Amino acid sequence: MRKLCLVALLIVTLPILTHATVLTFGPICSGSCETQIPTGYGGFTWSSDFYAVGNDYFMSGYGNTYGAPSGGAAFNGYGDVTVSMSGGTPFNFNGADFTTWALNDAYWSESSNTITIDAYDAFSNLLATCGATLSPTGYNFLPCNVNNVSTLVFSADGQSRWWLMDDFTYNAVPEPASLILLGTGLLGLAGAVRRRLIG
Repeated sequence: MRKLCLVALLIVTLPILTHATVLTFGPICSGSCETQIPTGYGGFTWSSDFYAVGNDYFMSGYGNTYGAPSGGAAFNGYGDVTVSMSGGTPFNFNGADFTTWALNDAYWSESSNTITIDAYDAFSNLLATCGATLSPTGYNFLPCNVNNVSTLVFSADGQSRWWLMDDFTYNAVPEPASLILLGTGLLGLAGAVRRRLIG
């Protein structure tokens, strides 16, 4: 019975510990617009060359038949080779949807064929690198699954070569105090269940 109670407690608390957040960029720019991502958007600090663009701009202006899932996407403004973002507290980066900046649903001279993401911890140590070849005909999810990240650096395959990102998916890392509080609560709950079963 004790094992059954512990399994039940784990099932109840697992969603609390593993719930992913999906950050979208349509709320910043979803029409025919292009603008800098505000500092603090989604609780992150974005480099000044991290921009958002609306689907109308990307589709009508460049002859593409697809757009970002949320109506807008983040991209490397000015075609910079690297742009970055960081969290005030560590987070687990699951991945995001990416595509290249296509023209008429095809690669052109200003399309980045690849995206490379370097994940760093709070001490600027490289934790992992993930990347993919980008499609000119739609968004694809790039899984990264890197834990305890403080900074992500996104790299195109050259200057003046663009990529786009939407549905940035991550998990907040619970602070130690929160974990202690959760653990204390679980122990109290387990004790109450045990007393009820015995008494």
